[in-house]
Amino acid sequence: MKTDMPIFQTLRRVATNFFFDPDNGFEPAKSFTEKHVKFKEISRILDKLSDESVISVFQHHRRKSFPDDFASILSKINKGFCVAIYWHSLMFVLITRSKSVCNQLIEFNTE
Repeated sequence: MKTDMPIFQTLRRVATNFFFDPDNGFEPAKSFTEKHVKFKEISRILDKLSDESVISVFQHHRRKSFPDDFASILSKINKGFCVAIYWHSLMFVLITRSKSVCNQLIEFNTE
């Protein structure tokens, strides 16, 4: 993904929700392709977004329990605040620069 595209230059001015629906979710531990979202890409995009923005990544079940899979994802995202919504074999990982926005996401999804 090219994060030097013109659209990324203006994103700090507006709240944005980026939704990624990769064919294969986040990059796995061993091998990955262009069909995965790389953790470094998330960091680079997050650097260019406003504090009110949210990155949403769709993740398929990876033969791990939700708590183990989410803990693994959290350990690899080295910026921002994260929360996940999951249901059966689907997970949405939400990443933001703001703890306040993260808390709002948690509140919204627990009501």
